[in-house]
Amino acid sequence: MEIHTDKITKPGFNRTIIIYLTDDWLPKFHGETVFYDEKQQDIRKAVIPYSNSVVIFDSKIPHSSVPISKFCLENRIILVYQCEIQPLDNID
Repeated sequence: MEIHTDKITKPGFNRTIIIYLTDDWLPKFHGETVFYDEKQQDIRKAVIPYSNSVVIFDSKIPHSSVPISKFCLENRIILVYQCEIQPLDNID
């Protein structure tokens, strides 16, 4: 997947949630989610898609996924939510 950002509906309030669901995922399978700096040149962080783990981040952060190893026979199963948070001072 190419480096991209996710949908922004309200600047500063959008979050992306990725839930990794594949059982028994091993680091040698690759498939990491990689986060980049604003210029999309330097890697800031990479997350291994371990089973039942989650990553939550600001939707404006550039990111991509690393291809899965050709030796992996598992499907990389993820669930992605894109949401808009509400500031605490606006909650009734």
